[in-house]
Amino acid sequence: MLDIQIQWSRNRFKLDLECRVNARITGVFGPSAAGKTSLLHVIAGLAQPDAGKIVLDDEVLLDTSRGVDLPAHLRGLAIVFQEGRLFPHYSVRGNLAYGAEQAQPGRLGIPFDDVVSVLDMANWLDRRPDQLSGGQAQRVALARALLSAPRMLLLDEPLSSLDEGLKTQVLPYLSKIKSAFEVPMLYVSHNIGEILQLTEELLVLEEGRLLGAGRFRKVISDDAVFRLASKLGLENVIAVRVAEHRKEEGLTVLHSMANTPHQDAEIRNVLEFLGPPVDCPIGAELHVAIRPQDVALASREISGLSIQNQLCGEVQSITDHAGKAIIDIDVGTPLLAELSRKAVGELGLAPGKYVCCLIKAHAIRYIDR
Repeated sequence: MLDIQIQWSRNRFKLDLECRVNARITGVFGPSAAGKTSLLHVIAGLAQPDAGKIVLDDEVLLDTSRGVDLPAHLRGLAIVFQEGRLFPHYSVRGNLAYGAEQAQPGRLGIPFDDVVSVLDMANWLDRRPDQLSGGQAQRVALARALLSAPRMLLLDEPLSSLDEGLKTQVLPYLSKIKSAFEVPMLYVSHNIGEILQLTEELLVLEEGRLLGAGRFRKVISDDAVFRLASKLGLENVIAVRVAEHRKEEGLTVLHSMANTPHQDAEIRNVLEFLGPPVDCPIGAELHVAIRPQDVALASREISGLSIQNQLCGEVQSITDHAGKAIIDIDVGTPLLAELSRKAVGELGLAPGKYVCCLIKAHAIRYIDR
């Protein structure tokens, strides 16, 4: 558990927030200059706030009212920056050894071989950083941070310096870290879809203020948060498993990997739908994105329709935004649909109403092949 109270100002910018982080992975979401990096720097001890208190698992890291301010190297936190910041004169193995040397005395670290295996790095341990791709370098930076036996990983937009192709290569490794190691993470990004591939828990920042905190479904119902997420590119993100390839039909059968809003929840029923063909083996796990405006609604299932996917569920909430209505439907996973107010009235939509979501197969986009 991480409790944060911070007042920090530089030039004309002011960061002023109070929140509690309970989830194993929490996304810190917001636009550029929202204060996301400043927040991580204060937590890590790399920046001194004007006033505040930070408590991690009942240990006070900072309390300006009592004069407590643990230096960065004693906080037991590891931060991964956008650029990786590897030592150019060390090999990959040397960079990792340096990370292991930073572990605090008495803390049980993650075995070297386990980290190398999970991040698939065994074939280039003897290379220098200038011999690595951008994606490989970020995996080394992640591994070095993990080997320091951190109490928490602070990830400051670790994929922002990578092109889209490399991002899709590195994101699955962050998911593997989540599954393999019990290390809490704060993951900073201005890309909501990127965050939702790792967690549903969010802190939403804008201009140094906390707009919302909690589960995605809860915070996105706030108009200010939805406005911000829409501006930065809001999409439904669903974890799926490839179940079948129907090459003659030009389609792939997908099964959702959870039927509740939280990706760690027990899977009770499989949600099946059809997507465009994807070059992945049966059983491959990936994520798909669907824009809310590509989700149409009907009051019941419709036969004789060319639209391939009809996912039925219950309306959870209706939020007005910029003359549109955003409908939150539970179809076994949260799904947002964007409709006109006229359509809402004609369908008689309200929380608790049963509806059918209509989605064309080719409106589904793979985001981490």
